[in-house]
Amino acid sequence: MVSLTLIVPVLNEEILLPEFLAKTVQDLDAGGLDWELFLVDDGSTDSSYRIMADFAASDERVQVIKLAQNCGPGANLHEAYSLATKDVAAYATVDRFYDTALLPSLLHYFKDNDVVSAYRTDLKSHPGFRKLQTMINVYLQRLLFPYEFKAVHTLQIHRTDFLQGADLRAQTPFLCSEMLYKATEAGLKIAEVPIEYLPR
Repeated sequence: MVSLTLIVPVLNEEILLPEFLAKTVQDLDAGGLDWELFLVDDGSTDSSYRIMADFAASDERVQVIKLAQNCGPGANLHEAYSLATKDVAAYATVDRFYDTALLPSLLHYFKDNDVVSAYRTDLKSHPGFRKLQTMINVYLQRLLFPYEFKAVHTLQIHRTDFLQGADLRAQTPFLCSEMLYKATEAGLKIAEVPIEYLPR
């Protein structure tokens, strides 16, 4: 199985962090993975950085990257992608838009694919405005770009060599779309896999 760099941006998550870190490491170990975990402090003003630093001190597979300022979604992933050393890289959020226990099973798709794009199913619990935002976003991207994906803001797992050579530019959540589009342009084989939606 391929090895994994998991990247987690963190901004003021002191309440959720301890449980998230314990579960994530348990999930990665239970899956028998060769892994490293990069925790990206995106300008936290609470005790998040201290919690991450203490956790990293107890496990050499965990590193903390402290950004000089809040960079926001998308931009806060760039440095971690550049530092990744494992075969593939993915990201997660502390408030769990997916269950990290899924990662070992998703990595099996790399036997026949170069990219895994795991899209969430059954968005019924999304608030109405959030559903509208998602629909508009998907429609605009399908209008502007000649790609057919079931979703673009997904749990994406990419080969690290691709990420480090793709000249990624987006500094916003559009980074998800950019990665999929550039993978397509590079001729990489993408597996789209449905996963359960976790309400947040």
